[in-house]
Amino acid sequence: MTDTAVPMLWSGDLTSTLEFYRALGYTVVYEQTRPYTYGAVEKDGYALHFAAAPAGVELPTEHVGALVMVDDVAARHAEHTAALRAHYAQGARHGLSADHPVPIRPVPVHPRRPGRQLSHRHPA
Repeated sequence: MTDTAVPMLWSGDLTSTLEFYRALGYTVVYEQTRPYTYGAVEKDGYALHFAAAPAGVELPTEHVGALVMVDDVAARHAEHTAALRAHYAQGARHGLSADHPVPIRPVPVHPRRPGRQLSHRHPA
């Protein structure tokens, strides 16, 4: 097995979080509610894990994130927007859902330059 880094994000409500990611086409691969909440989703060869925020941390959960590099940001944004509209109907047209008030929008990135690696993997 090769080493792999997996982002673990904070989730206030695991059930709503997993429902949100299911709506985006992710597969829930792990869901635990006792003795603590923990969940994981996978899509397109990567995983995101979710757990409750650490006790005493004042940072809002929407300030915790993971960078997922995709080849076609516009296509992925269109796919996610359509999925959210279909699942949540109202609110998704503004990039919002009732359970997830964080806007869903593409993040512009600089085009890849020859010789520059943007991922944690080493070239073969």
